[in-house]
Amino acid sequence: MAPDELPDRLGPDEVALVLRRAAELDLASGQPADEGLPVEALEAAASEVGLPADAVRRAVAELRAGLLTEAPAASPRGILVEAGVVPYEPDEAIAMVGRWLESQSFARHRVRDSAHTWRPRDDLFAKIHRSFDWMAPMRLKDVREVTVRAVAVSDGTLVRIEATLEHGVVAAPGIGAGVGGVAGSTTGLLGGMASSVSNGGVLALVATMAGAGATGGWWLGVRHRRARAEQVSDELSAHLDRVGYGEVTTPGVLDRFRRRLGPGGFGAHRHT
Repeated sequence: MAPDELPDRLGPDEVALVLRRAAELDLASGQPADEGLPVEALEAAASEVGLPADAVRRAVAELRAGLLTEAPAASPRGILVEAGVVPYEPDEAIAMVGRWLESQSFARHRVRDSAHTWRPRDDLFAKIHRSFDWMAPMRLKDVREVTVRAVAVSDGTLVRIEATLEHGVVAAPGIGAGVGGVAGSTTGLLGGMASSVSNGGVLALVATMAGAGATGGWWLGVRHRRARAEQVSDELSAHLDRVGYGEVTTPGVLDRFRRRLGPGGFGAHRHT
């Protein structure tokens, strides 16, 4: 395609590449640099390519908070990130997110470099909660780790939540392909034997059915992983909205009962 026949619209990835290359060319030209680009000008430029101003402001807040780094060549599969600015101090914002994670049967695993990492509890009550959604809905069943960071910015606190999906969800396409291939090859083998075709025909039928089964299983796995990832992303985003509105999550009935049985619970009251 000739240059004058190229489409006059660029996708988001192409826009990023063009802007990066333009900056490189500007630096290479040796022209004196100005004092920087105002955020308002960046928002106006972004609107020209269809990016909302709110998304630009959020990205700028992440940049100033030190949470925005050079993107890797390929994002790790199974890691979901949501971020938003809430009108609270960092400690209060972390506590609000923590109470929600506790209601989802998560426990704080460690705090390192201002990053609070939470993992699913493995006690009996947590297992019952995850298995039966008893007393409180479980929204993060498919998550094996959550990392929360909160950094003060000009208009509140930037909260960034990173969720890592369970291995079984991430590997769903491969698992589906394997199961589908085995099922397809078994069906082909049984069908070939039942129809009394030659050995070569049976092998051909087995190969065909195995390929079809593996392809179908892979696509089902991809759809399963995508659906789970979208559900988790929606829940993380919705919770950040609730934090911004000031909605406080309280522990469920099952979690309160578990705490009463733990240290300082019923046993402590009996000895006072």
